[in-house]
Amino acid sequence: MKLLPASASTAPRIARFEDEIQHTARLSHPNTVTIFDCGRTPEGIFYYAMELLDGGTVQDTIDATGPMPPERVAKILMHIAGALDEAQSIGVVHRDVKPSNVVLYNQGGSSISSRCSTSVWPNRSSAKENRVRPIAASSEPRSTSRPRRC
Repeated sequence: MKLLPASASTAPRIARFEDEIQHTARLSHPNTVTIFDCGRTPEGIFYYAMELLDGGTVQDTIDATGPMPPERVAKILMHIAGALDEAQSIGVVHRDVKPSNVVLYNQGGSSISSRCSTSVWPNRSSAKENRVRPIAASSEPRSTSRPRRC
């Protein structure tokens, strides 16, 4: 869940948040985290709800077990590269890919998949307030029906 508290809801920030949701909704790569809902609460908090990933980050794994084998790193990077490629193709640039933003989780049994769970920014701006959406990477195909009510 990403929130924009009422206390931070100035007109420019609301516009950036809505822009973020619109850019995010355009991403359909099978390795991209899905947004399920967005809106504003009665208390004035803007939000969007995205897919919950049940797993730890790459950083958690490194901290617990040390460096990963090169083959596993390559697989994770391939997942992320696919999602980033799609984002770039629509003019969105990710600016915070790092081990603490990549979630590892089991999908469909014992295989390990990865998703990058941080934000991306529209290519037209470098301001952190212009965050767009979490990108993800997964080693297995997912359904192509992706709920986006926003």
